[in-house]
Amino acid sequence: MDLKRGNPLKLFSLLFFALLVSGCVAPRPTALLYFDRAEEAIGQQNWEVAYRFLEDGFISDQPKIKTRAVSLVNKYPEILVAGEITFSSKNIAKTLLAHGSDRGIDLEQKRLAMFKVVATSAAYEFAKSNVQSAALAINEKKDKDEQARKEADRKKQELRISLLEAMQKSRFLCQNKIECEKAFSLTQIFVSEKSDMKIQVATNTIVETYNPTEAMNTALRAIKIPQRGETAEIVLTASCRDEGRDSFKDICDRKLLSIYVAYPSFMQSAMRP
Repeated sequence: MDLKRGNPLKLFSLLFFALLVSGCVAPRPTALLYFDRAEEAIGQQNWEVAYRFLEDGFISDQPKIKTRAVSLVNKYPEILVAGEITFSSKNIAKTLLAHGSDRGIDLEQKRLAMFKVVATSAAYEFAKSNVQSAALAINEKKDKDEQARKEADRKKQELRISLLEAMQKSRFLCQNKIECEKAFSLTQIFVSEKSDMKIQVATNTIVETYNPTEAMNTALRAIKIPQRGETAEIVLTASCRDEGRDSFKDICDRKLLSIYVAYPSFMQSAMRP
């Protein structure tokens, strides 16, 4: 490389970078880099960016840094105006979207403490009001979400209780051989109509469909259990493939409840003389 013909500024940059990498030149402290970025933004009249890079300096425990940051704000009033704008409802909403509600509010409250150092009373109260409103809205949403969750849990519990009760009643008692044969034939029709799966077994004592192959599909099974004399009890059971997912389970429970409730009604109606 011919150093004599090189661009002096480019050569200086390359040498500085080499020294920085080798450890011969210490990197600039973060606070000074922030001042560099702030002054660059001031030169471009990008006042909000300038404010963002200066605000940490307002509460610095290093007097020189704090004094320099406050001095720049005093020198350029546009920075303070831009600082107030960063606390608009729209900008706070952006912070919450980027960082989440809890983390976002925490960041805005910390920024509010920085803003208080340089802001007028009116500007500070404006910013404080917007941050408090955002925090209040978040708490209200949390309360509503919690109430909705509790209501959903209550309905799920009610559904499960109803399902257990309906399952226990999903049976039919027949009194003699002829009635039992008719009842079981009708049960086979019910199983065929209500199940999402085809029947794989059908005898005088059991009718059963294939197991569910797809999510939220139902399968049915009915067994005729001999009792005293010629009486028998037909017990219907159903299953549903929920894939272990809560949303599928809720749908499955409702489908099963519908089947269990329908069977006794179907049998009573079909068995009437």
